[in-house]
Amino acid sequence: MRLSSRLRGLLSRAAHVIAAMLLGAYALAKFLEWSDPTFRHALDGIEAATALPCFLFTVVGSALDPTPRPRSKWSGRLNPDYSGSVALAVIGLSAALILWRVQIGDQGLTMPIVIVVVTIIGTVAAWRFAKVRGAEIGEARFTQPSELSSSPRA
Repeated sequence: MRLSSRLRGLLSRAAHVIAAMLLGAYALAKFLEWSDPTFRHALDGIEAATALPCFLFTVVGSALDPTPRPRSKWSGRLNPDYSGSVALAVIGLSAALILWRVQIGDQGLTMPIVIVVVTIIGTVAAWRFAKVRGAEIGEARFTQPSELSSSPRA
């Protein structure tokens, strides 16, 4: 049985809306657990019941989408100045958040603050480096076989 394009679009949007609601419930349960550990036992069922269905509804919604983006409009690659900087910022801020949450010993907020400052400096440095040398990052440039005979290394 083949579904019409309009019906597939409606089902895709409905699946994405359900996935967003499940993600919101999961995020709220995590926040409540994080802010008050006494909720932990009450919210275990909600977390278990929302994580996998959220993922499955997202996959189904993407599979049913009748209008995928053509490859010419979106190549799937970000510029290295954005992608590298975002990766550094996410990793650094995640490490600071984890250390702040754990608060090992009597260090308090010293180490998370140091990590945030180093992350900001490193992200700006990586962004500036990639902005200048973005064309050289992530590609291998090979010479053509016709150029090998005239190459000074040959």
